[in-house]
Amino acid sequence: MWIRLTRADGNPITVNTDYLVSIQDHGDRTLIVHTCGELLVLESQLALFEALRLQPIDRDGPKRDRRAELH
Repeated sequence: MWIRLTRADGNPITVNTDYLVSIQDHGDRTLIVHTCGELLVLESQLALFEALRLQPIDRDGPKRDRRAELH
């Protein structure tokens, strides 16, 4: 899937999400690590999760038993 984002300098960029490694907050921006490098974008981490239809990890929520089977 491809998504259109905004670089930190305000210029648009289209990213192939098949090659994303990680998405992390970086101040008031979001740092995307891609197999070809890093990209700083204006969109929030939550906005990216919504565009990718991902659920954010609730780090303050209930703890999961690490031995439990993943679904």
